[in-house]
Amino acid sequence: MTKLTEKQQKFADEYLQTLNAADAYRKAGYAAKTNATQRANASRLLTNANVSAYLATRLSELKLNEKMSQEEVIERLTNIARGTPTTTAFKRIDKTKRDDDGNPVIEYDTETTVAPDTGSQLQALEDLGKYYKLFTERQEINARVGPVTITDDIPDKGVDGDG
Repeated sequence: MTKLTEKQQKFADEYLQTLNAADAYRKAGYAAKTNATQRANASRLLTNANVSAYLATRLSELKLNEKMSQEEVIERLTNIARGTPTTTAFKRIDKTKRDDDGNPVIEYDTETTVAPDTGSQLQALEDLGKYYKLFTERQEINARVGPVTITDDIPDKGVDGDG
């Protein structure tokens, strides 16, 4: 694998943290006049052979496919409960355009920032409350037990069976 330039290295490392190529492109110090150009250039960087090989190696080292850690679950629930907005980049595949390898081109249409709705926030708060054992569930049970009758219906027989 050929060594990455300083900007490519910074881009790849930033991308691994957020998985947002346009954001990583900006943080790495690359400049472009428009957001669309940034997204397109960032997408191109992701397909660069050296950057792609580096990312594949780092991703396998990070084992991103393993289970989510307990800390990550709590952190994400906390962000939802607090209503922390998240940014999503919407992309589409343009099958009429091809890159140098003949693959369809991915184009990023828009980025949108969305805050969790009230229902999601309440659910996250409830889940966190259960995790931290903030709530005690009480169940009241009312039952009437009638008089107990014991019936001795076993015949009196001796140990050897002749009564």
